Amino acid sequence: MFKPTHSKKFILIKENGLFETTRSVARAVMGRWLRTYGSLEISGADIFNRIPQCILAPVHASHLDFWAVLESLPQALRHKTYVAAARDYFYASWARLGITRLFSYHNFPFDRHARSTQEYRKLCQLLQSGLSLLIFPEGSRSRDGQLQAFKPLVSMLAVEQNIPLIPVMLRGTREALPAGRFWPRRAAIRVIFGAPVSVGTTSSETFHARVRRVQQELVDKTKKLWHLNS
Repeated sequence: MFKPTHSKKFILIKENGLFETTRSVARAVMGRWLRTYGSLEISGADIFNRIPQCILAPVHASHLDFWAVLESLPQALRHKTYVAAARDYFYASWARLGITRLFSYHNFPFDRHARSTQEYRKLCQLLQSGLSLLIFPEGSRSRDGQLQAFKPLVSMLAVEQNIPLIPVMLRGTREALPAGRFWPRRAAIRVIFGAPVSVGTTSSETFHARVRRVQQELVDKTKKLWHLNS
């Protein structure tokens, strides 16, 4: 099993005792808020009956996105899913770090502006240990609610590790918690899981060709979900 590491490049921390108890309560409060005031509606989650491990690739327009996605997962998968959190934002101050760890399940600092071989290998180790990842392929929140360009990282990981890649559409999170707002307001929230992107290969297909194909299929399926649920 992959052991949590502590380094300047990559940090995974598991708290125990009082903090873990407090965090369980905070997560329960957030889950209750999503289902009560957010009227959380979940579609497509039945795919996880046959997918025990995956890479989740949600659209991103609010800090509420990863909470909504995690709350929509089956419990067993939720507790085995790690969230890539922007190092330059969530780990920029003790206050943000504390709030992030209090309300989330598992997260780790992730450099969304630059990639290192060491960081990429750690992501592969997480997947090889049987964990799932939640990574926003856009890299940062959309300020106008429109889709942004997808970065290839999730496709590279899915291809190299042969892990199902799941497009995820969210609606209502931006209305509930737009940029600049600290606490969410009442809004109807929907989480829609799309069909997995095929990461299989053919004998004549190179790694880079597979990545390009998977990346395009992820974009196409996300856009389809976007238009079907607009």
